[in-house]
Amino acid sequence: MKRGGKIIKDDITFALRRYFAKKENVPFAYLFGSYAREKQKESSDIDIAVYLSGTPQDEFFKCKLEFKTELEEIFKKPVDVVIMNSAPPLLNHEIFKDGVLIKNADPSLLSDFRRKNFYFYLDQMYIINTYLKSTKEKIREKLR
Repeated sequence: MKRGGKIIKDDITFALRRYFAKKENVPFAYLFGSYAREKQKESSDIDIAVYLSGTPQDEFFKCKLEFKTELEEIFKKPVDVVIMNSAPPLLNHEIFKDGVLIKNADPSLLSDFRRKNFYFYLDQMYIINTYLKSTKEKIREKLR
């Protein structure tokens, strides 16, 4: 798994594809973060995002812990697992933008989820930008 003492992106994606191929409740999954961007450090954790299908929401945390524990055993380093179904739209947007698609067993579901998330993302960005604009105006007024 390591080359020259360093885990590389290709090794991670290969291992993740093998791991998630067996997970029928995960129709799609991504590697994201520093390993996806190939900007990792020795201390970096491995960031994984999964979409759960056919899993009740009250079992999301259990699945997250299962994936985290099993993947940390495989990689021998910390793994952070994000459940995309319940993640904020801004985080999902970053995952879609910079992530590496590991599994896509249901392209239609992935496409639909990406589209819906994009609309939620735009809504949130409008709110954030409106807030920032208002805050900047208040600061300018106080500086006058």
